[in-house]
Amino acid sequence: MNTAEKLQKIFEKNGIFVDEDEREDPLEINSLQFVKLLVSIEEEFSIQIDEDYYSGEGLQSFSDFVNMIDGALNQ
Repeated sequence: MNTAEKLQKIFEKNGIFVDEDEREDPLEINSLQFVKLLVSIEEEFSIQIDEDYYSGEGLQSFSDFVNMIDGALNQ
């Protein structure tokens, strides 16, 4: 299972549904959903998300999340 597939499951578990053609679109999530996603991502991928991402500015779309995870995994 690749990063996008695992992330899709995390999103769906948190009540956020993103179609493949919407992966570049800005997400419409509230701050609680955002924090839950970050915690779930850290647990699932065994990574530490840089505090800079917690402002949400760098994570606007599903693809942004995938890129952030892949970057953390490749460090």
